[in-house]
Amino acid sequence: MKRLNHNCYVFILAVIFIVLGYNQQYIQSLTDAAKGFKNDIKYDFTGSFITLKDNVEDISDKKVRYHDKLLDLNSAKENLLGTRVIIKPDTTVVKTESGSLIVPSYPQKTDEIAEVAGRIAQLNEFAEENGARFLYCAAPMKAMYGKEPANVLNASSDNMDTFLADLQEGGIPYLDFRETFDKSYTDTKDIFYYTDHHWTVRSGLLAAQGICEKLNSLYGFKYDKKYTDIQNYKVTLLENWFLGSYGKKVGRFFSWKGADDFEVIVPDFETNMTEERPYRNECRSGPFENTVMFPERLEKNYYWQNTYAAYSGGDFHLQIMRNNMNQEGKKILLIRDSFSCVVAPFLSLQTKELSVCDMREGDYVDGIRIDLKDYIIKTKPDYVIVLYSGVGSVKEAGKYDFLD
Repeated sequence: MKRLNHNCYVFILAVIFIVLGYNQQYIQSLTDAAKGFKNDIKYDFTGSFITLKDNVEDISDKKVRYHDKLLDLNSAKENLLGTRVIIKPDTTVVKTESGSLIVPSYPQKTDEIAEVAGRIAQLNEFAEENGARFLYCAAPMKAMYGKEPANVLNASSDNMDTFLADLQEGGIPYLDFRETFDKSYTDTKDIFYYTDHHWTVRSGLLAAQGICEKLNSLYGFKYDKKYTDIQNYKVTLLENWFLGSYGKKVGRFFSWKGADDFEVIVPDFETNMTEERPYRNECRSGPFENTVMFPERLEKNYYWQNTYAAYSGGDFHLQIMRNNMNQEGKKILLIRDSFSCVVAPFLSLQTKELSVCDMREGDYVDGIRIDLKDYIIKTKPDYVIVLYSGVGSVKEAGKYDFLD
């Protein structure tokens, strides 16, 4: 046993030595990269979105050569040392007992939660005044699942419970996806990716089913159950394929799970869709997998690819999905955050037209934030749905300012 312990210590010291040995080269590469960003990157403004992808990849490939290897190596060191919490400038990543990564939410003041509920009530009233039925879909955050270290404060479940109680008191129709997933999953670890904060694609299909069932029970919404049954889809498993947003921050081996598997789920039935992004003046028509999906995102690249965005393509202030085989269907306006990426494509199969609007502020959202009141009046949707992930970040600028 003593010999084993000695070998472990030697290995850990060797890892640390290697990391320190690379540091000089790494720092120099970062310096070169900073100069490259200043001199080489060309900014292409489309509303508030900045297109940097090609330049970032070019510079990172040439000048930040050790980024991926150093993150992997450092994450293995932290894992061997038993580290459970890593503090980053913009967030704190915590490893649960299962090895899944979360970012905990701190307690939210009840008056702040009530303010958000009040904004939802205003949107509900405005939708109904313009002939649309309303539904708020509460997306559980990953921090609600899994066991964090005892010294980590996590109030995400309490925040959501308080918020939904306010909605109920105000008579706002809502769907709690925790109930949807509890009925479908025997192991809650399967709801999310290990290294990411988002639902899996399979969970996205279940969420679309939950929305259809809730709209049906509340308003008699007609939907085709064939499109909500996983048995009618082709499932391709890409093993060890996807490193999520948390994994990118702390490295691939911070958890022994490593990278996540990624399921590609596409209809095993005929589809004819049109996908439009008005602010880019782009429009595509064809089958599900070439319109509301973005196959180029399925490239295996842990640190420089967002595989999750293979569904919907990412965050757009306005994206329109039309089902050309359901001309008698309803029009739905979905107000979303990033959780909707894996929900909207499956929900679009049940509609004539699905307008997907992201009302958050930030350069990560493509296009110009729309005037929601004006859009509802002009397009006259049959249903207005809000799908947001909890209330752990209600202070986030513009996140719930739907009608401002």
